[in-house]
Amino acid sequence: MSEQDESLYLAGVYFDPLLSDVDVLEQRLHSLAPDTELIDCFGEALDLMHRATLFWLDEEDEFDRLPDEAAPTCIAVQRHIEAIFQESEFQDRNALANTIRRSIWGDVQASDSQLVASYALILVVEGLQAVCDWLVDLRREALMAAPSVEKDKYRDLHRDKMDEARRERHYQEVHARLALSDYMGRAELALFIAELHRQAENLSQTPDGYKIADRLHNAIEMASISARARAGGRGNSKPESARQRSAAQTRERIRKAAERKIKAQPDISRKDLVSVLVAQGITTRPTINKHLDALGILIEEK
Repeated sequence: MSEQDESLYLAGVYFDPLLSDVDVLEQRLHSLAPDTELIDCFGEALDLMHRATLFWLDEEDEFDRLPDEAAPTCIAVQRHIEAIFQESEFQDRNALANTIRRSIWGDVQASDSQLVASYALILVVEGLQAVCDWLVDLRREALMAAPSVEKDKYRDLHRDKMDEARRERHYQEVHARLALSDYMGRAELALFIAELHRQAENLSQTPDGYKIADRLHNAIEMASISARARAGGRGNSKPESARQRSAAQTRERIRKAAERKIKAQPDISRKDLVSVLVAQGITTRPTINKHLDALGILIEEK
């Protein structure tokens, strides 16, 4: 069996899904991070992944006797993450374990709690991948912009070029950070669901009339409501940052939709492009025009 069949891939390194070699991954992520703030974000993400691996511990809490199906299950979840993600969007949260089990096929020996925890781990990996893709592109652009100079001057010049490229590509940074935040939020909820499943799995006796599914559903709904309330509170306490995030998300949607349409119809006019985006229900015509101007898309035809 090849390394690719036994490992996950992120930031240019293969690593054990259960983080037995987490130091290698952590060092690679730190080498990519341009500031300490992003290093802290990576630390939070790795901590969330570690919490997900705990669902695979045996009864004596020993990592060296993890089930043989642990790593293959995590890898299978990653291979089918898009299908799981899409289907879970249209189902109740308490059906998540069944959605995962059905999507990865095969004879799955993992418990519901382990399946959902594996899904949480892969969600974090997907979020980290979005940030790593941005960082790799940033470094590539900085290297291309930097002229050949003496070795002792290279570090300062490269740092300057990185800062310049980062300013020019700030929308990509916003998109990457939002993606990581969204994936980690979903992973937190998935871990909450996994914990509920674990509690249900550990119940040796239940009283008459006790319905585990109902308890799971009610708890999950309460968690979702609580998460929305916390997000609303943060938005009210910092309305400007909330508006900025909303605007950034809208601009990114407009950018992607416009690029797809221009690629399919290179000779489309600015007016027709705006009409298409309005028809897609993204936002109003004035808002679309404003963001197209800021993005420099067909600006000459305004």
